[in-house]
Amino acid sequence: MSIVDKQTLADLNVTNSRYKDMVDFFRLYSYARWAGYVV
Repeated sequence: MSIVDKQTLADLNVTNSRYKDMVDFFRLYSYARWAGYVV
């Protein structure tokens, strides 16, 4: 495995975790809005 491959994998992991954080945020946000509308 070359250094470039490792760097690419690291970048993918960072991108993936940021994407997951964003998804979690939107999930919480939409749930809060939904709860706000219902209550």
